[in-house]
Amino acid sequence: LGVGLTGSVYKAWRKVDGSRRSSRMLVKAQGDEESAARYAAVAVKVMDKAKILEINETAHVVQESKIMKSVSKHPFIVSMLESFQTPSAMFIVMEYVSGGLLFDLCQTMGAMGEDAGRFFMSQLVASLEYMHNLRCVHRDLKLENILVDDELNLKIADFGFACYKSIDQL
Repeated sequence: LGVGLTGSVYKAWRKVDGSRRSSRMLVKAQGDEESAARYAAVAVKVMDKAKILEINETAHVVQESKIMKSVSKHPFIVSMLESFQTPSAMFIVMEYVSGGLLFDLCQTMGAMGEDAGRFFMSQLVASLEYMHNLRCVHRDLKLENILVDDELNLKIADFGFACYKSIDQL
């Protein structure tokens, strides 16, 4: 789904049985409708620990996980489902947002009218207000970091540069 400084994001499938165990994730075979009902799509960010140490990004990766956990209950922010690690990698499991990037939608739509602009802007402002009330600043907000779900609702993603600060400290 995407590649970043410390890792890549992949689409995976998570067993829908109420379990939060990461061992329940797997890649489902295409066209298997019976098992499809038992699995939900998720996005998994996989970060290589050696790369994180090499570029001295440990603090940012830990901060990203903490921030996602604290802000992901908002309807216009990508939800973090769980995080875990192995000896060589760190994983953040998030909701899968099927509509793609707002950037791509804007490219496809071209100029949007005032009603569409107000619709998207109200969602963006509501999510930013929520984050700022939690003293969270995204610091990398751009069309490529805003996803669109299948109902055209925005979802802010990629909290790799986010931090906790109050506005007067910026």
